[in-house]
Amino acid sequence: TPMPVAILAQAKQLAMLAHAWAKAHIHNEDLYSILAPLIVRNIEQFGPREVAMATYGFAHFRLDIPEVFNALRARAAVLLDDHQFSLQDLLMFSNALAKVHLRDGAVADALSR
Repeated sequence: TPMPVAILAQAKQLAMLAHAWAKAHIHNEDLYSILAPLIVRNIEQFGPREVAMATYGFAHFRLDIPEVFNALRARAAVLLDDHQFSLQDLLMFSNALAKVHLRDGAVADALSR
């Protein structure tokens, strides 16, 4: 069954907020502390682009919020298994993980293909 548009919009909005604040270099830990549980709660609705953008947003400021990174990495693993990542999204995700010194074997394998 297709996902309701409102749920997809919410996932996109969460990812875009995290990404946009990082791109604007606006460090606001309060915003990220609000986004963190929302991202974790809605992680199943995240596609590859949302995973990459949200990871970039949190990694940009090197925020140490393990539950967010764990959820994003777990979701990425599912999407990688389904070969859903574009090279652009995979590179953004990989670079964001590197920024916070996280390594992921599945990402490395996907990049080597």
